[in-house]
Amino acid sequence: MEDATAPLKSVTGEVYKRSILKTIGSIVFLIFLFFFGLLLVWAWWTGATFQRLGEAHTVTWWGLLIGIGSVLGSPILIVSLIRRALLGERLIIGSDRLQIVRTQGGRDVVRVQIPFANVAECSYEVTESERRIGIDVANPSDPATYVQGEQLAANKELRGWHYILEGGYQTGVAAIHKKLAEKMEQRNSK
Repeated sequence: MEDATAPLKSVTGEVYKRSILKTIGSIVFLIFLFFFGLLLVWAWWTGATFQRLGEAHTVTWWGLLIGIGSVLGSPILIVSLIRRALLGERLIIGSDRLQIVRTQGGRDVVRVQIPFANVAECSYEVTESERRIGIDVANPSDPATYVQGEQLAANKELRGWHYILEGGYQTGVAAIHKKLAEKMEQRNSK
């Protein structure tokens, strides 16, 4: 059993770094989304009309809400993406656990640690908007399982999984899932 008060140390294993191209592509998309949101807010405020299929349309209050959400949310997501890239976030698949690690202040900081022994289910999903890996743990209060800033039970209730590993790495999510499945199978066969 690990000491819950000691900082977690990063493990050795296969390292998957964040993709700079995917990060830049996401930032460009979010910049367009920000300006589209500004356009919606401006059009609602001024009562401007848009011609679509020969008919004039104005922005409804739904359009205003989407615009406000885009204007407020895009900068937050852009800062988050830049921060992930600058902090060298990476996924490590060790011999007995999965970790997500960032470099802060010149040292590695473990943000997520899920031992394979505590994984109840691990599934690759393709949704309408993304590819992801859903992970359910057998014991959310296991001291060796750590997810910084998140409550595993609340995640399960809200998102259907205790933890969701999303894309953005240099390797695709399907390949990462395959590697995770292999490692868990090796671990369980011992």
